[in-house]
Amino acid sequence: MKRGNLVKLVVGVILVAVMAISIPLMSGCAAPTTPTEPTTPTEPTEPTEPTTPEPAAEEPHWHFRGHSCQGPTIVQRDSVEQFADVITRMSDGRITFDWYAGGELVAEEEQIAALQAGTLDMVQWWAHTGRATDLWAIDGGAPFVTNDCLEFQTLIDFRGLGELFAESYEELGGIHYIGNGIHDPISVIATKPVRHMEDVEGLKLMIPAPIAPPWEAVGASCVWHPFSEIYMVGRQGIVDATVISATECVDFGLQEVYDYFIIPPFVNPCNVAWLINQESWDSLPDDLQAIVYYATRHSSLWTQQIRHQGETGNLHYFTEVCRLDDEVVDKLYDASMDYLDEIALTSPRCAEAVRIIKDYHAERALREAVK
Repeated sequence: MKRGNLVKLVVGVILVAVMAISIPLMSGCAAPTTPTEPTTPTEPTEPTEPTTPEPAAEEPHWHFRGHSCQGPTIVQRDSVEQFADVITRMSDGRITFDWYAGGELVAEEEQIAALQAGTLDMVQWWAHTGRATDLWAIDGGAPFVTNDCLEFQTLIDFRGLGELFAESYEELGGIHYIGNGIHDPISVIATKPVRHMEDVEGLKLMIPAPIAPPWEAVGASCVWHPFSEIYMVGRQGIVDATVISATECVDFGLQEVYDYFIIPPFVNPCNVAWLINQESWDSLPDDLQAIVYYATRHSSLWTQQIRHQGETGNLHYFTEVCRLDDEVVDKLYDASMDYLDEIALTSPRCAEAVRIIKDYHAERALREAVK
């Protein structure tokens, strides 16, 4: 066979094979697809009712009934108003108050019992009002214990008096001690000048019993009348003098009768306790407890500023400001230290409180000696 014919034969065989493979494939691709069964449309669903969102849980709210040891004018202007307003603002209104001035709802000496019974939720208590704890004579401010509010607050916060105060109140049961509040110094106001020992001896002095012993020791005749009678007993000559701050004296118009203001103050400062019913305290979450605590610190600082302004800004209302001479001051100081020694004998806690005070006095004397 010729070479040309052989090539033609091979090419022909290849074409036949290619066509044999391609035609079925092409036929398969062109074949119509099997129609699918038509889908049955679904029945329309009934429209669902819109869901009502659950109302947000109402935020808890506390409304406390409080009672002060202070008179109405001071409640409206000073520490209690600041204390309550700060708490209400910081708590976004979760804590609100009805607050009563001294004697408006219960007698001042009945505040502790009313607090324990739940009649009151909170009180501002002056320990000299009644002997609620064994530390009553120191807690309210003892004669010549400190020279100013900073010293007294230091003894409370850093030397241990605060822990002793808290322990004494909480032992009563049903009461939580929030903290202390620093108030005004206590000075003598008199219907006549008082400077020397001869002026003090026989002086008819209206003074609370817890702070009377040093004055009795230097010869004053100490008595007590209800505070409501303070103006009248001075006007009628029943007493020659009483004890109060310059701020409160002017607030109550007492300088019209007691027109001599005697310095230095012998209780500096006066101190109060902020107390709350234990169940009321336990009902508060941690953040609100913190707000209440810090409100006491704010109130104390605010009151110190108010009273400092009052003790300097009100002196011009008096006929004269008289300074006790060194002999009187030294004798009053020594009598006050003897009085502390008597207090120390009443309980181990009082003994510890007096030790704290005496140690501080020793350190202060050493500091002053090297000036």
